This record gives sequence, C-alpha cells and structure tokens, in this order.
Amino acid sequence: MGGLLKDKNVLVMGIANKWSIAWGIAKKFHEEGAKLAFTYFGQKSRDNIEKLLEEEGISDKVLISCDVTKDEDIERAFRSSS
Repeated sequence: MGGLLKDKNVLVMGIANKWSIAWGIAKKFHEEGAKLAFTYFGQKSRDNIEKLLEEEGISDKVLISCDVTKDEDIERAFRSSS
C-alpha cells in the first residue's frame, strides 16, 4: 500500500458494479492510503458495495445512505465522510 493519500478522507459516490469508474478510482485511492467512505441508495446497492469491498479486502470503510435527488442527503453524506 502506498502513502500518497495517507490519512486523507475520500467520499466515493456512484459505484454501480465492479466495472464502475468510481470503483476503479476507489481501489487506487485505497492503495494510496486514503480513508474511504461510500454512498449507496437502497439495500441492493449497499449489498453490492459491501461485496466489492469484501472481495478487495477493504475493511476500513464507511457506508452512507444517500439519495442524490435530495440536497439534504448529499450535504449529510459529505458531513458524515469527513
């Protein structure tokens, strides 16, 4: 694991599956030492993200429910991830 992003907080939004650009970026950020928080919408999305994290061996994460059609959810997600 590198250290370019050591102790930096990163909020990752928009992971749909293992082919998502957001997922590829999240993996690289994790490799560089970032602390990751992920948003999801609905239980199926949460389950998919948890499965990806487990497969990648990422255990130090935060999962935050976020409906991007609601400004208050977006604001709460950013506050929760810092």
